[in-house]
Amino acid sequence: MSIEIKEILKLHSLWLTSDKKEGKKADLGGANLSGADLSEADLWGADLSEADLWGANLWRANLRRANLRRADLSGANLSGANLCGADLSGANLSGANLCGADLWGANLSGADLSEANLRRANLSGADLSGANLSGADLWGVKYFNYMMLPGKYTLLGFITKKEIWLQIGCITKKISDWKNEYKEIAEHEKYTQEEVEKDYSCVLLIKEYLERSCEKVRKKNEKIQG
Repeated sequence: MSIEIKEILKLHSLWLTSDKKEGKKADLGGANLSGADLSEADLWGADLSEADLWGANLWRANLRRANLRRADLSGANLSGANLCGADLSGANLSGANLCGADLWGANLSGADLSEANLRRANLSGADLSGANLSGADLWGVKYFNYMMLPGKYTLLGFITKKEIWLQIGCITKKISDWKNEYKEIAEHEKYTQEEVEKDYSCVLLIKEYLERSCEKVRKKNEKIQG
């Protein structure tokens, strides 16, 4: 790590510990950090947009709420990293190691996660719209966890090596079982039985179905009350 980067991290740390009264927020937008050792670095809220972090070591780094839009993180080590609420929209994470990373509420829209290692990662509440997950290792991923109204359903998705399990409220079933329960999902032409059992996208399908169902109930209640 260069002396300049060390100084930026030092000032950023001071900025954080002084409640933003001293030091300076790290501005590393567009910086060349390829292969840099940033393991356990505290980069909470830092600007790393469009930075070149190819092959960088970010093991257990704190990147909570960091701006990583369109950053190149291909082949980077992000295992155990805190990426809660981080903006990774359009980022290149192909082949990255995100094993055990916490991506709760992260923006991964349009991100390239192809061939990435996401084993046991927490993707609860993350935005994966338009993301490329081809060839990614999703074993043990916690996919989402949020409240739905009416009914206050807690929805949880877990991916194991062979099956996708979905918990709605206190009931946990395999995706294939939920598929049989909801005729709308079972009759959806886009998904084959094999895809329904193995493809994470079916979790999104069930999520969308339940959201539509809740919206119908909400509108019906509004009509009755009105």
